[in-house]
Amino acid sequence: MKEMKKKDKTPHSNIASEVLPNKACNYEDYLDMFSFKRKPVPLAFLLEIAQKVIKWAQEEESLKMDQFLIKYGIEQSDMDRWRDRCPELKDAWKFAKMIIGTRRELGALTGKLDRSIVAFTMPVYCREWKEQAEWRAKLKQTETESTGPQFVVLEKYPDTVEVPSKKVKE
Repeated sequence: MKEMKKKDKTPHSNIASEVLPNKACNYEDYLDMFSFKRKPVPLAFLLEIAQKVIKWAQEEESLKMDQFLIKYGIEQSDMDRWRDRCPELKDAWKFAKMIIGTRRELGALTGKLDRSIVAFTMPVYCREWKEQAEWRAKLKQTETESTGPQFVVLEKYPDTVEVPSKKVKE
């Protein structure tokens, strides 16, 4: 009888090093918030999410990026990580924010949305608004640092027909 070689209990344990020498095999998964099951995150999935976010942003009721995450059961930290991993998703996310920002600004201009809330949150959705907010903050800080408190001394105004002196009760 031929003696059989003892087989390794994990025959595919070195497959990554055989196929991709000197490359680490990265595996990522996430917790689906609706099913509470861990799901894999291949690049194809991230590209699909990129397409979905642009399509979703074009819907009239899409007003906040968090709505997308809620709709698909994705945690914010997962999306942040995925955008770092996938440049297409990062670009799609920025484009979706631009679509939503434009909708929000036009809604404020036409009175459909509350102007004060939109103005407060627009730096999140629009680069120009963010730059303007940063410029104002820097200007305010510079003004506060350089001038300090200012005191105004008003001299007594002379009595005139238009502004007579105050009558004092005796």
